[in-house]
Amino acid sequence: MHYTGMSAMLMRCSLRYDLLLLIASVLIAIGAATTALWLAFRTRGVWRRLGAAVLMGAAISGMHYTGMAAAIFSLTTPAVAEIGAAGSAHIQLALGIAALTFIILFMALLASAQTLARQRGELIEADPNGVVVVDSHGCIETVNGRLTKLFGYRQVELLGQPVELLLSERYRRSHVALRTGYSASSANRPIGAGRDLQGLRKDGSEFPIEIGLSPHN
Repeated sequence: MHYTGMSAMLMRCSLRYDLLLLIASVLIAIGAATTALWLAFRTRGVWRRLGAAVLMGAAISGMHYTGMAAAIFSLTTPAVAEIGAAGSAHIQLALGIAALTFIILFMALLASAQTLARQRGELIEADPNGVVVVDSHGCIETVNGRLTKLFGYRQVELLGQPVELLLSERYRRSHVALRTGYSASSANRPIGAGRDLQGLRKDGSEFPIEIGLSPHN
């Protein structure tokens, strides 16, 4: 696109390119763009997607400026500097295109984040086990339908509550310590292996449960 645009310009000069810089510009574009696309499709999380977008921007701008450095202009006729309204219009056009590009990029990132959130919610809801997602402080962020049926709560009653609400009172203090230790390691593992754990329903009745922990973004 860059070199096609350069060839389309009407100028009072001839245009040729430094071969080494031309090859470098193509390699920059291919390498950075490939990495950006890999990050965009193989990673999750808004910040990683944002990093992929920044890298793609670096691929475009890096290729452009290296391509400009490769350009060699040779005057064929006396040139006359044209300044004033035309130059101002070009600046306004460039700023408008830049602003539109950032708006499109922001909308794409927002749509991607919303899509990821919806997919995560669908996966959690489809899980046949009771699933509860908590924040770093152990407060409940979301639960699936299976868990609400098991414990007899409505979802809105659990959001923002400490996850220990779902455990029998005799296990709550030890579970806080286990959860805190897990937050430091963030590895998939069961809690209470070899022990009998009891969940606590809304009506006060208890029932045996098994707990497995898994990190999420």
